[in-house]
Amino acid sequence: MSNLAIYKTKPKFVIDDNIVSVLAVIILSFTVIGDYVPGGILILRGSICMLFALCIPQFTFKIKFERDLFKKSIIIFPTYCLISNFWSYNSSQSIQKGKMLIGIAIVILALYHFYNKEKDVDKMLSVVMWCGYIVSIFVIIKYGYATIIMLLTGGIRISSDYINSNVIGMNASFSVFITAYYMMFHKFKIKYILVIPALLATIVSGSRKAFIILSVGIMFLLLFKMLYFKDNKSIREIGKTILLLFVTIVGLIYLNKINAFALLISRMDQILLFLNGTDKTFHSLSDRSALIDLGINAFHSSPLVGIGADCIGFVNGPYFGQDYYYSHNNFVEMLANGGIIGFCLYYYIYVYIIFSLIKYRDFHNKEYIVCVIFAALKIVLDYAYVSYDSRVTYFIIALLYIEARKIKKNKIWVW
Repeated sequence: MSNLAIYKTKPKFVIDDNIVSVLAVIILSFTVIGDYVPGGILILRGSICMLFALCIPQFTFKIKFERDLFKKSIIIFPTYCLISNFWSYNSSQSIQKGKMLIGIAIVILALYHFYNKEKDVDKMLSVVMWCGYIVSIFVIIKYGYATIIMLLTGGIRISSDYINSNVIGMNASFSVFITAYYMMFHKFKIKYILVIPALLATIVSGSRKAFIILSVGIMFLLLFKMLYFKDNKSIREIGKTILLLFVTIVGLIYLNKINAFALLISRMDQILLFLNGTDKTFHSLSDRSALIDLGINAFHSSPLVGIGADCIGFVNGPYFGQDYYYSHNNFVEMLANGGIIGFCLYYYIYVYIIFSLIKYRDFHNKEYIVCVIFAALKIVLDYAYVSYDSRVTYFIIALLYIEARKIKKNKIWVW
């Protein structure tokens, strides 16, 4: 008699990808606007609970790290921040920040569990795009159409009464950038008209960072399309590219006549004047220069482990007559709070992503192009804002990591 044992295999629970994407959009967008929407926090928490409920049928009681650097990174860094309370400048603040980062990590790992199985990152790009759409629409509704028009015509930057203007601008500009990618490399869809409120939100935010995402991002999309998609150089494609360039130029000329856009351009001019030493009177830029000096001094006081998670704000605060004032610079924030160890734990995943995107480059891959621009923008923008405590940041890191692993798996090393 055979010793062969036959076991019943339980059918795998299949989850519709669209459900996960809807939950992801709600979680990321309501992280930004939840406090200002009636029942917003309840919607956010309910969506997170639904996400976890979808994970339960697939849970195997085995945590597989293998060579998955993203899982290691997103768990080890928050744990380090929590442990930093033992040497922290303010122990309770570090504990609070560490717990918050662990909460973010758990949610992002749940989303990563689903998206890591996809053959591409298209759905994740779409999630970031829709997140920006929702934030932009909320801003227009909350402030009112009349107020938005007044801001546009009056050259006034939107206030941060509800949401920080830079947060508004960056979320909106990410949407515009990704929409531009879809319109350039894919077919036009009616949903892309939602780029209009996103563009309006970007302009009235007056955010220099948003302008960098918008201008530099779209410029490189155009450049890569013209240089590397030569197989599409039919008369029709050449005509589309010329028309797109024409519309972009005309659009920029028209936008420059809008006072709010002119304000944004003038704020970019301030950066050049400040860097050239021509004018040091711009308070925003001089304050940020002072914050860098304060952060570097704090880093020198404890270079290996830092002064503790989220504690540099207490060092900066007295300089500005406040109790707490964050650094406006993620590199400085990491060095001051986490020291060399914390800085390396956070940015090692970026090093892996950038190295993989360069080493296994494929400029004829549409998703590769948008991801390599996205990665470069994220690194550059970290010099101007603190990003390490945002769910959107870790979702984008997951997106870029999945793309980096995909091209590494499918392509040989090229130099």
